[in-house]
Amino acid sequence: MKRTISMLALAALVFGACSDSSSSTPADAGRETASDIGGGGDQQLADITTDSPPTPDSTIDGLVGDGPVGDLGPSRTITGTLKTFATSTAVDGAQICVTGVSPAPACATSDSSGNFTLPGAPNRDFLLEVTKTGYVDFVLTHRQGQTSTSVSLLMIPTTVAVGVATAVGTTLQVGKGFVIFTVTGTVLDGTTIALTPTSGEGPYYGDATGVPNTTNTATTSGGTAVILNINPAASYDLKITTKAGATCVRDQWTWAGAAADSVKFPILADQAMVVGVVCN
Repeated sequence: MKRTISMLALAALVFGACSDSSSSTPADAGRETASDIGGGGDQQLADITTDSPPTPDSTIDGLVGDGPVGDLGPSRTITGTLKTFATSTAVDGAQICVTGVSPAPACATSDSSGNFTLPGAPNRDFLLEVTKTGYVDFVLTHRQGQTSTSVSLLMIPTTVAVGVATAVGTTLQVGKGFVIFTVTGTVLDGTTIALTPTSGEGPYYGDATGVPNTTNTATTSGGTAVILNINPAASYDLKITTKAGATCVRDQWTWAGAAADSVKFPILADQAMVVGVVCN
């Protein structure tokens, strides 16, 4: 990995990471249709669930994920490993917390090897926040009924995040949030994203080496993009249009959006929402 501002890392870091070995396969096999999205023209993200329309869950502070209200079966244990972007050294002492539900289990702390175990997580929609002083705070969306309970993240030092903003001619604003978007699988290029409602700066797509710029109009072989300085809000939709001929599904750690070709998430102040799709 590069020491320079590599979006390839800014995401592969994050999402090569955001799941276990099942991340390269459709999420929640058994729940999803993950159907081929057809040929001709640009593709749109396949709807990977067969659930009924979402039912608001009042315990999630206005946030709504995929599923109906209530837990599906017993609680689960979230495990993971945290390493530092670029150096791959273990990140110890990070806090990993379930938020957006009540009651929430006690937070976990990563050990000297960067490993953590967080038992008692509910089988429902919630946010998983990963924080440590000197690093960008990450937020992931756990989806009710998802099969993946493993997370591997390359934590981004705040100095690197500042460099990402500098690379596209801006600065990170205090009190704003941002999105790190990644495409994994075999078709990484040709995907575009659009935030609704409109907010922030970008998207800025990384080049083949992962460095973001203001000229790329879609993901390249780096498979990454960022949107910076987004106003915090309980719910945004991210419309995802993928390359013609690709079949794409949401990563397991991603909520369904209002439409089949979108994903949904909140934006929190001074935190990075990690969002991903798998395209083949």
